[in-house]
Amino acid sequence: MTSAAVATLVMTVATGVMTQGLSGPKFRGIGVDERLEQPAILAPALDRARIATGTLPAFVRLLIDRDTLQSFQTSGKWEALDARIAIYQQRSVPMLLSIEDRNFAADQGDAWRALTHALATRYRGRVAGYQVELPRGAPRPDPRAYAFVVKMAAVQIRAADPNARIAQATIGPADIEWQTALYAEDTASYVDDVPVDPPDLARVDGVEPLSVVRPLVRARDGTATLITAGIRLDAADERTTARWLAYAFSHLGDPQLRSTVTGSVEAVSAILGVANVLKEVFAGELVTLDPQTVGLTFQASGSDRQVAVPHLLLYSLTNFSTYLAIWGLANESMRVSLVDQLGRAPVARDALRGTVTPLKDHTWDPGTKQARFSTPASSTPLIIDFNYGGTSVYVSRADAAEAAVPSVSEIVFRHQQQQARQDALYSTYIALARMEQHFRPSPTDAFDVVSDNRFYVTRDTVEWEELSFSVNGGKWGPDRPEFPLLQAEKVLSLPFDLQLTADYRYTLGGVDEIGGRRCFVVHFEPVTSEQALYRGRVWIDAETYVRLRLNTIQTRLTPPIVSSEEVQTFTRVAEISEEPVYLATRIATTQLLLIAGRNLLLEKVVTFRDFNVDASDFEARRGAARASDRIMFRDTDAGLRYLVKRGGERVVSDRMTQSSKALAMGTTLDPSFDFPLPIFGLNYLNFNFLGTDSQLALLWGGVLALGNVQKPRLGSTRLDANLDFFAIAVPGNDIVFDAGGERRDERVLTIPLSVGGNLGYQLNAFQKLRLGYQFRYDVFFKDAETAADFTAPPSTATHGGSVEYEFTRRGYTIRATTGLFRRQGWRAWGQPGTFDAGSQSYRRASIGASKDFFLDSFQTVRASAAWYGGSRLDRFSMYQFGLFDEIRMHGVPAAGVRFPALVLLRGSYSVNVLGIYRVDAFVDHARGRDPDDAAVWRPVTGAGLAVNLRAPWRTMLRADVGKSILPVRYAPAGSWVVQVMFLKPLR
Repeated sequence: MTSAAVATLVMTVATGVMTQGLSGPKFRGIGVDERLEQPAILAPALDRARIATGTLPAFVRLLIDRDTLQSFQTSGKWEALDARIAIYQQRSVPMLLSIEDRNFAADQGDAWRALTHALATRYRGRVAGYQVELPRGAPRPDPRAYAFVVKMAAVQIRAADPNARIAQATIGPADIEWQTALYAEDTASYVDDVPVDPPDLARVDGVEPLSVVRPLVRARDGTATLITAGIRLDAADERTTARWLAYAFSHLGDPQLRSTVTGSVEAVSAILGVANVLKEVFAGELVTLDPQTVGLTFQASGSDRQVAVPHLLLYSLTNFSTYLAIWGLANESMRVSLVDQLGRAPVARDALRGTVTPLKDHTWDPGTKQARFSTPASSTPLIIDFNYGGTSVYVSRADAAEAAVPSVSEIVFRHQQQQARQDALYSTYIALARMEQHFRPSPTDAFDVVSDNRFYVTRDTVEWEELSFSVNGGKWGPDRPEFPLLQAEKVLSLPFDLQLTADYRYTLGGVDEIGGRRCFVVHFEPVTSEQALYRGRVWIDAETYVRLRLNTIQTRLTPPIVSSEEVQTFTRVAEISEEPVYLATRIATTQLLLIAGRNLLLEKVVTFRDFNVDASDFEARRGAARASDRIMFRDTDAGLRYLVKRGGERVVSDRMTQSSKALAMGTTLDPSFDFPLPIFGLNYLNFNFLGTDSQLALLWGGVLALGNVQKPRLGSTRLDANLDFFAIAVPGNDIVFDAGGERRDERVLTIPLSVGGNLGYQLNAFQKLRLGYQFRYDVFFKDAETAADFTAPPSTATHGGSVEYEFTRRGYTIRATTGLFRRQGWRAWGQPGTFDAGSQSYRRASIGASKDFFLDSFQTVRASAAWYGGSRLDRFSMYQFGLFDEIRMHGVPAAGVRFPALVLLRGSYSVNVLGIYRVDAFVDHARGRDPDDAAVWRPVTGAGLAVNLRAPWRTMLRADVGKSILPVRYAPAGSWVVQVMFLKPLR
């Protein structure tokens, strides 16, 4: 080997390896062996069979010895080879140029390098691949020497034609040791195709060479295509053609297997003719299906005895049809039974005789999906076509980054078949489930609803009984108040249904790992937006094709649900007949609910455990649950419904609970008020107010009233509109502090009233834009201690507009707001000479983020951070910590402590104690910019403790105590705030 050859190898080896996965199209269809010194076979055979160009995939393997090629190279006379290549180039038939040689000694390296480089340069784009072949029957050369030549040839060929494929020498059962030695020389990195000795079609009892060679090749080079090379066709008679067809049928569905035949033009024409009759089978991409998945059985005609029939169950990734290939019937009729989702009447296609026979005795049970039919008596192979004349569906192809990743079509269908197998393993199961619902109506309030349930699941129904129920740690029995069943519209067309409908498009999103298991990630989205469907992705185990995780986002939701995202986790829960059963063990849902004009986050988690699959006492246990007084539910086609007792029987209730009401009683002790603020009134929520699909939320507490009326959808748009109102009849103290303490002579009393209108637009499932208008009227008057020369602010109306953007997903919320406000009739007030006329108009802005972390069913950590600012903010427009303000802090009074800008951090920890009550601990910290000195930021810290429990007379008690640490100047404002509230649900 010369130094020039070494240099060429070093410079081009990287190119050879890098382009290995980018080589040209694989050889497809039927291959035919020809020799250059003999007349062409495939071309005249195609003409004889009247097969038009491009209708039936085929390729040619042209064998020629190296000495002949080197003579062409030396003389420059390539005409014979040019002419043969031109014949197949015109027909778009790929060619594998097979170079035969016996001499692979080390001194032949330069000759191989020059020859292969010349061939690839001359025939770039016209020859699809090259084979370094041994003459049939020749002894195996030294594996290291041969491996060197193959790698040298691959490097030279790929340097000139990066898309060319590389094939090694043909091997048989006796060459296993030799082939193992080749793999030890890393030939797998250079070789695309591995030809294998052909079977003898005349022998049915012999060992097929492919069965011996394939395990080694698949183990050492999983991406290589195997080619059974040179299957001999002894004659052009029906027997030979039938034998070839049976062999071809037995290997359909292997995407990494090809074959070539050799024989006369007449014999090749005969097999091309029968292949053309079944061209959608031979030309399509097929995958094999597990017959056990559909319960495929064969019975001899007129007998109940099951018999073994050579067959393959196939699915086409090209036209999405199902085929049953049968051979070896020995002219007998067979009774076939299997599960078929579509129920179309199949036909028997006999390619040798060119007949299509409808199976008139076909029966199909719509309940069990069981199909039965008889095959016609035939001595030749048959194709049972289950979709003859059927239509196709929508599926997008996505090429994987690595050759081992199958197409998305194959992944989807294999998953469907595996899911069908899963569904057939069991009939019923019972499981315990804990349901947690976490709802936060305000930054400082939260509701945790936890229930334990027992599920009873059959193929047709899902029911469950409620074993326990608690709200904020307080337990309730069957007498608990009814809560509105807020749920998304039922989705009737699900992704990955067994019948692949045209409702979804699928694309391959890549490869991921879950619990150490390699998964294909398949994305799906609706084809149309006119019905409630899902978009999302599924993680499918790359080995078993079971789903391990499913992430869905529902489209076209109906109010008050704005968005609904769900993540289901599937794990192995049982084993039946040595088959694992995978069921959902965790379902986490995040929903946005449009309530009181705001998108409020509802987070739900359902955790399943203690599965009992196909329990012998299933009916008895479900019957006992139905006979009990416990609350029960059923999942119906219309959605979730109560399963109520009537006359001793359980029936589905058509009455939807769309409202709730409770008696509100309590008091608030805040230094901002001269006496405890009493609350006695009604808390009411109605999702169908006055039967107009509008919503009313109201808290009337005697001395105060606040509420919201909203229309959750305006027509068929994404717009919603609502009206806010707030009023309080008790005057509040507004006090001022400076470095010397409170300026008591500037005390003012205030009574506010506000009304606001908002127009929201849901940009998508997780983003919303809201435009708001606010009208506020403040009544100001002096306190008894106010100085005589202090002028009280004029009672005035304030108008303002605001824009708010909100993003919420997976429990995270980010919100940004800006607003501009203007007071009407704003005139001089305060001490003489202190009035700033510029404060008549002012701007406020904020941005914040929050997240709840659920440690388990009993513990929750909540965290949030926000910034508030603005311009031209005065005493009455700065940020204060009122009872009904967004920036409320525990222990900080509603008046006196004010800042024109601040950063606020909140944290809380909640724990359910003994399943009796919930304790909440709060820590709030803010840094506010001093109103008198913009360079100074003053710290404010608040801490609180709250308890929630069930009290006597079906009431819920919440007591909240807050203590703050204020800057010295604000200390006289007070640092304790206490609130006690009873809620009594009303029927």
